[in-house]
Amino acid sequence: MKDTPILHHKVLENLFKNRTLSNEQLEEILANEKNTLTQDLQTIIKFCSNELDDIDDEVSYNLMVYTLFLLKECEREDQLNLVLDILKWSDDKIEYWFGDLFTEYYWGFVYHFGQDQIETLVDFLKQEELDTFSKEQVALALYQIYLKNPDKQNLIANHWTELLEFYNSLSEESTEIDPTYLAFFTSYIFNPSDYQKELIENLYDKGYVDFSVNGDYDDLFEIVEPEKNIITVFELNDELINFEKGNQSDFNSKLFEEFNKYQKNGATIVLEKKINRNDPCPCGSGKKYKKCCLS
Repeated sequence: MKDTPILHHKVLENLFKNRTLSNEQLEEILANEKNTLTQDLQTIIKFCSNELDDIDDEVSYNLMVYTLFLLKECEREDQLNLVLDILKWSDDKIEYWFGDLFTEYYWGFVYHFGQDQIETLVDFLKQEELDTFSKEQVALALYQIYLKNPDKQNLIANHWTELLEFYNSLSEESTEIDPTYLAFFTSYIFNPSDYQKELIENLYDKGYVDFSVNGDYDDLFEIVEPEKNIITVFELNDELINFEKGNQSDFNSKLFEEFNKYQKNGATIVLEKKINRNDPCPCGSGKKYKKCCLS
């Protein structure tokens, strides 16, 4: 492994080498002094922000997920800008480091660091040229803050109105209109007022909302998004361990058998090593392995 950053705490090197850790390793990491540990985690995030061609293939693809979960455990509440800046990374970079875990868990980092900075989250949702699912994770975090914090509900409801008015003010030629994101956003407004419903209906009438996500305007109010659980780094670790075990099991049985029979251009494809979740699937579909043969 080359060009990994210099860190205060050597135990963090395990994050680069191993796809999963033991609970004891996680406890050892979290036992370190929080200021220098936070600095090290920030250094790792900076490392992951490099161009993907500069990242050694031996670096664990779970590096960023572990890093952010550990950062959440560091009892430092001043990391929101860092978390939001990651959402501005390229699609390829987010996909590489998070895969399907992005839409499953990223909202939790925004929730944790942003629950006392609602205005910052609202301002983020007004920015131009952001990826659909990056904005969706912030909108989901805002919704979860509403559900879990009754004292913030009036404030958030007012900001929902502000955002609906903002999106309605956009011209049809605006590059800020994102129909898929707006379908998610409108579904994350809890028990909308009559005025909010009017604003939402206007967005539908203008064609600003993607009907394929939640159906038409009348269908929207039949959808009640659930409150989500916030998991710890230890619970995440259990999930990653289970994934890796299942991944290995698949290769030891069904996938080796099926792929070794697969014929392409008259040649048999033989799998000699385990495939990473972000590698192209050997079946030739063009999809990443995790989105093809694991599905």
